[in-house]
Amino acid sequence: MKRLIIGVILFTLVACHSVNNEKLKINNLDKVNTAKNDTVTMYEASSMKEALIAIPFELHLPKEIPKRFGTFDEFTIIDFKDKNDQKDIGIRIGAKDIREGAAPDYNLIIFARDFEASFVDRFKDNSELHELGDNQSVYVHFPSIVDANFANLFWRDNGILFEIKYDYEKGKDKRKVRETLLHLAEQMQ
Repeated sequence: MKRLIIGVILFTLVACHSVNNEKLKINNLDKVNTAKNDTVTMYEASSMKEALIAIPFELHLPKEIPKRFGTFDEFTIIDFKDKNDQKDIGIRIGAKDIREGAAPDYNLIIFARDFEASFVDRFKDNSELHELGDNQSVYVHFPSIVDANFANLFWRDNGILFEIKYDYEKGKDKRKVRETLLHLAEQMQ
């Protein structure tokens, strides 16, 4: 019995250790020149599949996004802090507004990071707390800037910080924006 308990403890320690040591897989990524910023290494993936395979954590993307966005077509991965250790990874996945005359910026962006970000605690104080169906607490943040037409939703799960940034049309009802953000987050659970 004692051997069984020791075996289970050792297995758990090894399993936890290996999860924490997962690294970014850069084989199929293109390195981006970041001459101005030597504290990070940036990579681009050619597809969503390549990006999701490369990162050292699980990320589920929403399948239903607002119709005004085509598909996700930006896949940038960033190695923060020690830029050569392939740990402390963030990913940015973006979709552009495909309507005629729309700004060429990415208007729907999903971020995920496998490390703490201090700005999140500042946002919590000025955000609305919501619960998703699986008892996951999420925060919706509407900036206090007068002409801001974007909102963020963020949450932490299993050591990963998730954030959705959504640019919305001027004058759009914030209830609809909130519903859209919550629907996107629900799909990512």
